[in-house]
Order: sequence, then C-alpha cells, then structure tokens
Amino acid sequence: MEGKIDYKGPEDIPVRGLIFKGLTFTHGNRFESAGQTGLGLQHDWERFDASTALVRFRGTENCAVEDCIFINSGGAGIRLDLYAQHNRIVNNEFSELGGGAILLAGYGPGTKDVNKHNFIANNYIHHIGRLWWHALGIWIWQSGHNLIAHNTIHNVPYTAIAVTGRIGWDKKGIAECSGTVRWSETGPFSGSESWEERERFLHGRHNIVANNDIHHVMDVMQDGNGVYISGTGHGNKVIANFVHDTPSTAAGEAIRCDDDQHETLIENNIVFRYGTHGIGIASKGRNHIINNIIACPPGRVNRGMLSMETNNKLYSGSRILHNILYATGPDQPFTGGISKDITLEIDANIYFNKYDSKAADEYLQWAREKGIEKRSLQADPLFVDIENGNFRLQPNSPAVQLGFRPFDLNAGCTENKDFGESSVSF
Repeated sequence: MEGKIDYKGPEDIPVRGLIFKGLTFTHGNRFESAGQTGLGLQHDWERFDASTALVRFRGTENCAVEDCIFINSGGAGIRLDLYAQHNRIVNNEFSELGGGAILLAGYGPGTKDVNKHNFIANNYIHHIGRLWWHALGIWIWQSGHNLIAHNTIHNVPYTAIAVTGRIGWDKKGIAECSGTVRWSETGPFSGSESWEERERFLHGRHNIVANNDIHHVMDVMQDGNGVYISGTGHGNKVIANFVHDTPSTAAGEAIRCDDDQHETLIENNIVFRYGTHGIGIASKGRNHIINNIIACPPGRVNRGMLSMETNNKLYSGSRILHNILYATGPDQPFTGGISKDITLEIDANIYFNKYDSKAADEYLQWAREKGIEKRSLQADPLFVDIENGNFRLQPNSPAVQLGFRPFDLNAGCTENKDFGESSVSF
C-alpha cells in the first residue's frame, strides 16, 4: 500500500482508509543485510525503506491490519515506512518469521517528521527471527507519539521491543543509518553536537510502551533486552510492562536505556525471574526509574539489579525513587555503577535479600555518607507470595509506608486520540 511519496520534498500524499481483516499472510522472501551501505537501520538489524515484509505500508493514514495471521515467511511481518499516521495494527499473530514482526521506520534525521500517532496493540508475537537472529519483535525507528500496548512477546532470539535512533553522522554515507540523514534540512550541523542539539532531528519521542507481557527473550543472542530505548528523542515512557522468566545465559537487561538516551520514564514495571545475569533495569543517561519491582533473579547478577552503565556526568539529573529490589541469593548486588560523585536523586527505595538480610548494609552506609538514599530501607517489602508471582503487598508493607504506589499491570491502557499524555491509569 503506497501513497504518493515526495522523498526529497516536504509533503507526501497518503493512501487512506484501507482495512485488512481476518487474512493469513505467508511465504514471503527472505532479505539480505544492507551491508554497511549507510541504509541499514541500527547495526543492520533491518533495512531502511525496503520491501522486507509480507505487508508494507509506505505513505498511509488511517489504515488497519486486524485479526490477521503472519506465518512461515522468510522476512518480516509488517512495516510502516516514511509517512505513516493513525494506522492500527491490532489482534494479529506473528510466528515462524525469518525477520521481525512489526517495524515503524520514518524518514531519517531531519525536519520531516511524519511517522507518528500509530496504534500497535494486542498482538501475539512468538518464534520469530528464524533467519535474522537479531530481528526484533516490535521496533520503532524515527517514529513518535505511538502507543505500543498489551502485546505478548516470547521466544524471540533477541530483543522484544525497541525504540531507537542511533545514527552514524557520517556525510560519506557509510556508517550505520548515515545514508538516511537529510543533510539538506539539518543546516550547519556535523552530528558531533550534544544530544540536546541533535535531538531535534530524532523523531522517536513520546512513545508509550505499556502493559506488554514479555518473556523468554534472547533465546539465541547476547546483549539484548526486553524493552530497549536508545539514541532517540525525549518523552518516551515504559510503563506497567511485565518482563519475566527469561532463562537465557546471555548478557542483557529486562529494560534498558542504552547509549545517547535521555529523558525516558521507566515506571510501574515488574521484572521477575529475569535471566541468569539478572540485570533488571539499566540506564546510560538522564532517565527516570520510578516505582518499579525487580524481583527474584534466578542466579548471579552482573553489575546490579539496577545498573547505571556509564559515567556520572551522563546520568546526572536522573531520578530513582520508590523502587523495590528483592534478591534471593548470593552474588546478587542491588545496584551497580553509581558514582561517588553523586548528582542524581535516589531515595525511598526498598532493598531486601531473602538469603542475606544484611546484604544492603554496606551500600546504604556508603550512600548515606554521600547524602543519598536517606529514606531508603533494607526491609522485607512483604509481598503476599512473591515466589509464585503474587506481587501484591501486605497492608503493613514498609514500601507502601515509604510512598510506593501499588499498581495493576492490567490497568486500562487504551487508544488515546492525542497520544500526548500517557493513557495508562492505575
């Protein structure tokens, strides 16, 4: 489905109002990597503006794919390229695909920001990436103000959901994504400027990733995640997701803000029995981690259940408040990477290790000497039945007394006309 694309110009004319419902799509071709041409999306995980999927929207508005099946194909499931607004991808199943399930890919960095306000919900994604092990379940690239909600994703070889930019600012067009940069629109700009200056050309902002059920990710690859945000704009929200039961021995995080990422909100998520490396939530920038539960890592924890993975200057201004970290064995540090030169707000957190009730003593003593974690406690948060996945808190929980807000992962996250504010309610 293709509208009239004026690639170099300011305006496209989209196709409108097409609805595909109750169909099965199968047996499409596989595709090759972009091969360091500057037209490969991050790390050549996919190709820019290319026919790699069973269904492709290129210049569409108010279109929908509902109640369809995508199965047994060499490439991806659905992709929405360049101009794509107010489209719906709901209640579909994706399985046995060579590539990823759903890709939203707008124009490269510049002033043309026309891939936005799309709705991706209630899809069932599993056993994908059969040929491309680095394929993603749902990927939002240079696309903003989208709602990604109530999707179930499991048994993927790499990452479940990603919102990224990650541009190689190379005017020769060789570095990753560099061939997509709209240099004629950026003005006197080199790409070496600060994130705040570059961010105006990064359109992956104000996306809401909410109420998704993610488990058994990273079946094959390493350095992957349940939810991954990196190298893109501000205002993204990761809210009320359940990332759990990932037995992979590969290194990775349940929720991660990676390189060049700031002003992301990670709130009201549950990370449970995640990976043998047990890294629950990680951040490399000025992001905010509030009111989450990270519980029961199945083994040794690498770097910390809550990990700040860069130097203190980059994550300066972050807020880490009202989280519950519940460990169950030895070699499960609660935090990692927090600098001695503290410039972040971290407080009112609960730390507890069932195996060693004094596991947080040294950290909390150090932190209080630095003027942080003054209200945080080492105490049993009093879950009703954490080992069996009951995350409700007893009425006398010290976490509630510190201001932790109990939440419902099944709370109503519904399509919002504007997508400007979170439509998640607790």
